[in-house]
Amino acid sequence: VPPYGLLEPPRLTVTQFHAAGGSLVTFLLLACFDNLAPRICLWCAFFLYFVYFSQLFCESKAGGHSTVMIPTTLFMLALAQPGSDAIWPIEVLKIYLSMAYCASGFCKLAASAYFRSFW
Repeated sequence: VPPYGLLEPPRLTVTQFHAAGGSLVTFLLLACFDNLAPRICLWCAFFLYFVYFSQLFCESKAGGHSTVMIPTTLFMLALAQPGSDAIWPIEVLKIYLSMAYCASGFCKLAASAYFRSFW
């Protein structure tokens, strides 16, 4: 499935898959250092996320719903400028994560009531 319906991710060999995963981790680690252009590293990690995770099947724990917040988080962090007074990307990220977890909790409570299965 193309990410955001735009581009079809390439099929990778096992070696390319491992290289994409290593590159993703490397760019995430490099984004931690202010003197190494963290925004560029975050944009690279954003694109590598789709290259790497598109190779995983939904049956695996890493290819399903547990990783869907990663690209939006990387996108919003890449928009934030270090040392800037504009903090709106971080505030939007807080709202996004709060809404996702609150909606998940609400769905669990609603399903519990629907199936009459309480803890």
